[in-house]
Amino acid sequence: MGEGKSSIIVPATASVLADGNKLVRAVVPKALASQMFHILVDRLGGLAGRRIFYLPFSRSLHIDRSGAREIQAILEQCVRERGILVVQPEHILSFKLLSVEKQLGDTTDIAEELLQTQRWLHSHARDILDESDEVLHVRNQLIYAIGLQRPLEGSPTRWSTTQQILRLVKKHAPVLHAAFPLGVEYEHCHRHSGAFPHIRILHLEAGKELISRIAQDIMDGRLFNFSGTRGIERTAIHHFIVRIDVTPSEVQTIREYCGGTIMWMTLLHLRGLLACGVLLFVPHGTTIGALATDSHPGRTMLALPANLRQISGVNTQSLDQWNQHLFPIFSPNQVVFPKEVKEFPSKLSSCGWDIAEGKEHVTTGFSGTNDARYLLPISTIQQDPDHQRATNAKVLAYLLMPENDSYLQTSWADGRRRTADEFLQLVVKQTPEIRVILDVGAQVLELQNDKFAALWLELKPDALAAIYFDDDDELTVLSREGTTQSLLESPYASRLDECVVYLDDVHTRGTDVKFPIGSRAAVTLGPKVTKDRLIQGCMRMRKLGHGHSVMFFAPVDVDRKIRDAARKSDGDIIRPSDVLLWAMGETWMEIQNSTPYWAQQGRDHTSRGEITSQELASTWCQPDAKTLEQLYVPSIPGGQPTLSIPAIDERCRELGVSCSPNSNMNEEQEREIVHEREHDTQVSADIRHFVRTGMIKLCSTTFALVFDSLRDAATPTQEQNVWSRHIFATSDYCTVVKGQRQPNAGEYLRPVNWILSSQSSGNITLVILSPFEVNELLPEIRSSKSARMRPCDDLPDWSAPTSLVDQVNLFAGQLYLRDYNTYLRLSRFLCIYADDLAGEGNLEVESDGFITPAHRPPRAQTIGSFQNSPLPFLKYVFGLRRRGMNFAATHMGKILNGRSLEQEDFEEQYAAERLTDVPKLLIIQL
Repeated sequence: MGEGKSSIIVPATASVLADGNKLVRAVVPKALASQMFHILVDRLGGLAGRRIFYLPFSRSLHIDRSGAREIQAILEQCVRERGILVVQPEHILSFKLLSVEKQLGDTTDIAEELLQTQRWLHSHARDILDESDEVLHVRNQLIYAIGLQRPLEGSPTRWSTTQQILRLVKKHAPVLHAAFPLGVEYEHCHRHSGAFPHIRILHLEAGKELISRIAQDIMDGRLFNFSGTRGIERTAIHHFIVRIDVTPSEVQTIREYCGGTIMWMTLLHLRGLLACGVLLFVPHGTTIGALATDSHPGRTMLALPANLRQISGVNTQSLDQWNQHLFPIFSPNQVVFPKEVKEFPSKLSSCGWDIAEGKEHVTTGFSGTNDARYLLPISTIQQDPDHQRATNAKVLAYLLMPENDSYLQTSWADGRRRTADEFLQLVVKQTPEIRVILDVGAQVLELQNDKFAALWLELKPDALAAIYFDDDDELTVLSREGTTQSLLESPYASRLDECVVYLDDVHTRGTDVKFPIGSRAAVTLGPKVTKDRLIQGCMRMRKLGHGHSVMFFAPVDVDRKIRDAARKSDGDIIRPSDVLLWAMGETWMEIQNSTPYWAQQGRDHTSRGEITSQELASTWCQPDAKTLEQLYVPSIPGGQPTLSIPAIDERCRELGVSCSPNSNMNEEQEREIVHEREHDTQVSADIRHFVRTGMIKLCSTTFALVFDSLRDAATPTQEQNVWSRHIFATSDYCTVVKGQRQPNAGEYLRPVNWILSSQSSGNITLVILSPFEVNELLPEIRSSKSARMRPCDDLPDWSAPTSLVDQVNLFAGQLYLRDYNTYLRLSRFLCIYADDLAGEGNLEVESDGFITPAHRPPRAQTIGSFQNSPLPFLKYVFGLRRRGMNFAATHMGKILNGRSLEQEDFEEQYAAERLTDVPKLLIIQL
């Protein structure tokens, strides 16, 4: 470490290996790619005359057959010219996954080209890994999402519930901070700022108390979508949402009470947040807008000032307008979550095992430490030359020298963390002066690198410039005049004694800056800083122990952990040996936590084998989406057996840890997504026949029953025999994504705007058309003597059965009902409780309001009615229609969450609808 690994050994090795027969690739982490490119150009591109190639690759590149051939030609040119190719790990993994993805699709021409290139790479590539332990780290994966994007199960309730829980966190935070002043980090925000306060749980006991208080609020009915329970179910539910270990009998009690209902989904989500630790795992310091829950367009418009109800009144440059009016209304519920919180059914994944796999030529890796040797792929052999075995002890000895015996706890006396400005003021006061900050612990949270550098320059008047890494991973100089320039081109490259230097956490590894003798650095400590990260960061001071020195800065939570590890009280002085002891403990914890994921990655890689077209889907394509039951139910019997790999199992036994991960909260994944594009088609002859005759041809594949068109693997079970057999949708209406043959269009599901009606067969038949079909058929529709258009909710002159209108509205996702009588009629159809059954005595009603056939009063019994609750299926339908936007406060939102409506709910609707025109369904009657 610090002896020329990146600047001398890698260039020298690459120049020798690039002999005209092999493709030499220098594989470096993204943060160091630019630096490595400049080093290789400087060392080999001048008199040596070696050409340095850089060929970035990602899924976003649209490659055809000629493009694939061009890539192959560039690689072959690099070999012929004895050049070196600088690549990032994600470039290698992305190219490999694209080769697999094309094999799964119908692009056979490009698939074969890419497959041939992969085989060529397997036989010609000679890889040199710089910072190999970082390149091969278990936390790094690349994911190709496969299939149509779809909403998360339980959305939008899933994030509205989370927001309600966060409100409870905000409510309890001050009291919790008073009870645990050193166990909770709490920064109050102004009551009108719209920001969530900064909250961090530092002690386990404080976390338990917070969970207990929130759970009690839930049981007391303080969640909008959970009304609470009584009796034996109440105790079982309370245990279910707060205890990670619950008895099978309690789980069975809850299943019998609400299994398969919306309440069951809510309880699973609450269990994940509370019992499974998701709430405590996520840091609560994000600024969020006011959480609007009303999705009715009229009420949203009522909340806006009169001048903002027209688009012409919106000034996008007005910060006050955004903060005071627009952002609180158009909250994450309406914009961010519906678009971004989605999942894909399948995935292709790759990781460090794919980089280190066996190839024709050996792969060589270099690293400054060997702490990660336990979690390297089993195909990798750690070799420590005899003259390098003392490196670890040598670096530790440097840190234990007297000039590094300086430590400061940075938090305020009441436990509040210091802001970036306050931290810099603390650094500036130190003597001897500090001109370098190595943010190993990632403590600078609120400022970008350039802003932090500018702020430091203001506080350090004797510094002429500040040096930092910009967004392109280039070392940049900010002068006191405000100009920026690359360090390589700047005169300050040889005048570092006149500058201050800030290295963010991702650049405290592998970065090589020649600091002048006498430089002193501030090293920040943070949660989960391992010995490897700490040593790598400190050794950016290349003359550590020989003219360079460091000083440690730690927040209160890390300070407490250091004292616990060193068994020191609050008044004792912290020494570098104490910091190292704590970092070693963090290293062991990381190994324990990462081993299950390392083992799973190894099993996945071993089971895949070579990239071939045979059985590719079963070996590479994995399920990605997980149901709430898969995530949070204590145990699901009948799970698939784990593939046994002797070398992996032996390593896990040596480390004394489990081989099976039970969550994925610790994983870091880079996901690459392809968005599908819409297309049009030709109007089917069967539809033209229906327009002319009003009859649907027997065995026609052009028409599908509307609720069947939503069927896929993610759709909750529905009873097909209850829904009308006279409401259809055309195949063009159902299919909107090119190459997607399944009927369900996911997030691209069309709205219901155009309906054809016919009574030629004796019964009224409705057919939903796509806009393209309406546009093409409009002349034919106009020529029909009986054709006319009317809003679906206002048909006094048309004898459409109310049952058909109600079902069309359900399929269309209409959030508001026409009147109270419509609500009562819909309740009888859905077999749910409403006030018209109040005189029927003590009815036994399910948690979502559904009345089972055995307990229905005579007036609520009809032939062919629902045997099981249809509300989970309808909530899925409305979730698709609303595209994840919250609708809990609407008529249908209340119904689907098991709440009854009152007459007053409809009086509020009439006032809101006067303000805005609510879109109606248009029916064309033939």
